[in-house]
Amino acid sequence: MNAINVLLSSFDISLKNLSKKHLLIDTNFLIDAFRFPVQFKLLIENLKNGFTLVSIEATLVEFTKGSKSIVDFSKKVNYYSKIIQSTLPLDPQIHNNVANIIKVLLKKGGQLNYVDCLLLGTTMKYKDSLYLFTKDRSDVPISLFNTVATVIVETADNNCAFSIYEFNEEAYKNMLIQRVQET
Repeated sequence: MNAINVLLSSFDISLKNLSKKHLLIDTNFLIDAFRFPVQFKLLIENLKNGFTLVSIEATLVEFTKGSKSIVDFSKKVNYYSKIIQSTLPLDPQIHNNVANIIKVLLKKGGQLNYVDCLLLGTTMKYKDSLYLFTKDRSDVPISLFNTVATVIVETADNNCAFSIYEFNEEAYKNMLIQRVQET
């Protein structure tokens, strides 16, 4: 039952050969990994062999906010600390990226929550060294972020599919130009 399948955007690469060496972890990965530690153990080990697993403080808050007790909260904080190797700081550039994403996506519709916007803004800032790793495809505007790989983990409940995304700066610039021309 501990099957892990990796689907890559190109057949001639593997996760270890991806050029960027940091993987920005979203809350949904932490939730599933916490629920199914046995099934995710091998994946986490493999990811740590090829990447530095990073996140942002808002992900920790989102991960722990549903805790039912202080003990549960402490277990989640401890689990986060075992998986996440570094917490990236938020700065004005990331907040500016978030504002620009909102402007670019105005006509596309859909709602992104604040934590997801921060993750996208962080991915934009560190575009040369970082990928975003998330389960919820609706949280990632694929017009601005390319799918590099998808990792599928079988659990007792279902299959969990997580995708690795990279920021597409050219598409972003084109969408910005388009928005300016529309105004």
